[in-house]
Amino acid sequence: VPGVVTGKARTPRDGGRAGRFPLVSRAVADDTPSDGEVVPLADTFVSASGSPYEGKRALVFGATGGTGKEIVKECNAQGIPCSLFVRSKQKAQEMFDAEIETGAVVNEVFEGDVSKYEDVLRAVENSGCNCIMVATGCRPALDPLGPFQVDYSGTANIVSAANRQGASVEHVVLVTSIGVDDIFFPLNLFFGVLFWKKRAEETLQRSGSNYKYTIVRPGGLQDEPKGSPGAVRLGPADTYGLPPRKAPGSILRSQVAEICVSSLAEEAAFNKTIECVAANDEPALPIAEQLEAI
Repeated sequence: VPGVVTGKARTPRDGGRAGRFPLVSRAVADDTPSDGEVVPLADTFVSASGSPYEGKRALVFGATGGTGKEIVKECNAQGIPCSLFVRSKQKAQEMFDAEIETGAVVNEVFEGDVSKYEDVLRAVENSGCNCIMVATGCRPALDPLGPFQVDYSGTANIVSAANRQGASVEHVVLVTSIGVDDIFFPLNLFFGVLFWKKRAEETLQRSGSNYKYTIVRPGGLQDEPKGSPGAVRLGPADTYGLPPRKAPGSILRSQVAEICVSSLAEEAAFNKTIECVAANDEPALPIAEQLEAI
């Protein structure tokens, strides 16, 4: 694979395109995380042997983003080895310097741009994954083309690359947003970001592949709870949004990650679109039980 990095002394031969380097699932001390850029992994990787996740191998797109890092943490908590797809190898090398130095390989990190099909394909082909988690996103206020290039075109590239793998890819989980069904939802003021997320959903649903899919639509994403984190509440597509729908509310990114990873093992999540919020002053309900009701 072009651009393999196994230590600090080596650099990619292809100028930095879709390179990869080993990563172990061990915590990186960092007291100043910023903008979802730090991926704090579990201190000890626990094998998924004997669990519903046994045999799962994930490739997480957007792994250093706010939601992506939580998915990585949840995968490690459940014993699912995962490879990561990130935008900047240099930034990842700085984050995971200690892990590279150990030489112990649990995960791999691929650098690339989701809007470039060759980058995506190389990661999917070489990661050995059988499930793909898509938590990519852009900042449309800073990049007007981002919603099209990342949310739609990037997801289309991931779906196309997964389709080429035949039966080796078993499941694709895509994180989008509540409100994608409503063109008047306020977030669409940012260069149609929800419009393009909806097109990404349709691309996955219409891919015609044999793998399963799960689309997870969270409410407003929070890094930390403001008071009580609230109990997770799930509903089918178009449950939350503008009236007459229920209020979209908010949810912790860590709660979204739990739903995403749970969907890999819960048959009730297969080939479904799931909307999720956190409800205050309501009792907790098992995710599996709520999925059965959708």
